[in-house]
Amino acid sequence: MDKRSIFFVIILLMPLFLTSCNFNSQKVIELRNEVRFLETEISSLKAAPGFAFGEAFEYVDAGDYSEAIRILKELQTDFPDWNKEIVAKFIEGYSDKQKQ
Repeated sequence: MDKRSIFFVIILLMPLFLTSCNFNSQKVIELRNEVRFLETEISSLKAAPGFAFGEAFEYVDAGDYSEAIRILKELQTDFPDWNKEIVAKFIEGYSDKQKQ
């Protein structure tokens, strides 16, 4: 093959390579957007009272009642109307367990 033929083959193959790069670039952009969306969703869930309530029970399961009580008291402060009787009941119950 002479230089002209090689050059011609390269010119023919260039669009193929560029097309695949664009596809990959588009796919990467779509995946980044999806990750950003999921990060936003996770952030909104972490700000919800139910997330804090569940987090407190992870500490209860680990036997760390003082940390669970701290989170529940913070929950009372941040969301005073959210299941206030239930939260107060758990704070009282885990305070008793902590004393034992």
